[in-house]
Amino acid sequence: MADQQKFRTHESLNVDTAADWSILTALTAAVSGGSTVEKDVSSYNQLGVYSVSNDVYFSFSSSASTSIVTAKDLVLPAQTLTFLKVPKGLGSTIYFIVLSTSASSTSSVKIIGM
Repeated sequence: MADQQKFRTHESLNVDTAADWSILTALTAAVSGGSTVEKDVSSYNQLGVYSVSNDVYFSFSSSASTSIVTAKDLVLPAQTLTFLKVPKGLGSTIYFIVLSTSASSTSSVKIIGM
């Protein structure tokens, strides 16, 4: 039987709960000034993100072609597990977008979706 509910009560109230999780394909954040990399995270409410070697700029967008604006977008520190809420108000498709802060080396970004 299909689950007809879009959100459960605790999800609509934005309450943290023990959730199912899955390991997503790691992203390779290009060097600063290069092309951004995006991942469709529409089916997740929260992400666990870990950048292996460099700090990375990140953003959420409803368009896969959105570019990182280094002067405005936030930075995730390297070698630190960070949990981010997926902003559901952007639209039906939501992309997580990353770009390395380093001008000389890429960074692998590991992601867990919950």
